[in-house]
Amino acid sequence: MDNLSNINRFIDENIGKPMLEKASDDFTVKMMREIELVKEFQREDKRTFRFVNFAIAGFTALIFAVGTVIIWISSNNIEEQGIDTESTGFALSQLINNLNAKIFGILGVSLTPEVLLYFIGIMFVIFIFSIADKFIFRRSY
Repeated sequence: MDNLSNINRFIDENIGKPMLEKASDDFTVKMMREIELVKEFQREDKRTFRFVNFAIAGFTALIFAVGTVIIWISSNNIEEQGIDTESTGFALSQLINNLNAKIFGILGVSLTPEVLLYFIGIMFVIFIFSIADKFIFRRSY
């Protein structure tokens, strides 16, 4: 019973009294300043995410453009060498395979069909979880 009275006294002293006290005069000003700061941070976050999305889109477009230029240059070289158009695809395939072998050789990774399937599977799982997180759990970042 003594513990119960100690708990009640603790609640009265630490919770009850502050609720009866008057707030400071500049409380409203401070609260409004905090709200404005939160709004400003939200605007900055939106700008940051918009910039990141544009940067990712730009990087993707750059990769696509570089790939297109490489294909165009290699097709011009193939036509200059007098190779018929049926073997153009084969020559382009060989060029890409050699380029991949050099790049992955530098990185120390071998690109096999199994590695490619693992990579595609991991990307698919990440995609599914991000969709589930957004639509099922209703989170937005």
